[in-house]
Amino acid sequence: MRHVTGDLVLQEGLPLKEVERRIGVAVASAGLRHRVVAFYLRDVHERGLHQLAGHRSVVNYAVSRFGISRREARELFKAGMALAELPDIDEAFREGRLCWSKVRELVKVAVAQHDAAWLQHAQSVRIDELALEIRLARKGDPPRSRDDRKGLPEIRLWLKASMPPDVYAKWERACAKVAIESGGSAESWQCLEVAADLILAQQPEDGPTIAPEHCCVVVNADDNTVETDDGDVPLAQETVEMLACNCGIVDASTPDRDKDRSVPRALRRKVYARDGHRCRCCGS
Repeated sequence: MRHVTGDLVLQEGLPLKEVERRIGVAVASAGLRHRVVAFYLRDVHERGLHQLAGHRSVVNYAVSRFGISRREARELFKAGMALAELPDIDEAFREGRLCWSKVRELVKVAVAQHDAAWLQHAQSVRIDELALEIRLARKGDPPRSRDDRKGLPEIRLWLKASMPPDVYAKWERACAKVAIESGGSAESWQCLEVAADLILAQQPEDGPTIAPEHCCVVVNADDNTVETDDGDVPLAQETVEMLACNCGIVDASTPDRDKDRSVPRALRRKVYARDGHRCRCCGS
């Protein structure tokens, strides 16, 4: 055992229920800490107290005075400002019924009009599901049902990378080559897709490798999503149909996925109709 605070003792070998109780207390305590900091950062900002400490902004004040990261300071300040207008979410946060991770997402879109609705929705889903809902929503929108995605723009995820000048020159040449081969123009994501396809298809020339022999990207045709490390992300219906035409189909409900690689008849009909009832590969 070792003492962390006067009230918290870390002890191995406890029953599962007691372990879960202690984890719950720790999570709630962490949320309370974030709530306190968020509240006082808002107070400091509204009263201009950060200027008395010689800082132009409350974020700079928090970073310099308390050693927290700039990103966390921005998130806490933003939460403090938003929670002043979201009493239901704020109360749940204070009482430990809503974790900081969910609050951090909710304040991006929730407004007073839909405060209770967003709280109820957040308490009924996992954090990765909530993050996806927030990504699909706009500020002031109420929560949507999972099946209601009409009018939503196609999802675009951002990839930022810094590179040496010589690597950037290679990237420019690669994009130019892809553009020529595709008929004169190509977007950056199309160049990245070509590079990703080449990397995933490449086989080691000789000797063992720690990389997996086969790399699989999983697309769920039932709900039109693709699996990522951040959770399932929606895909356009036409994208799912195109992928289904060009890859193996696996029924995830079967015990042995490898035994089922038949394309569902309904999906096959849609793909054939899209392609003029002819195979895109052989034209038959």
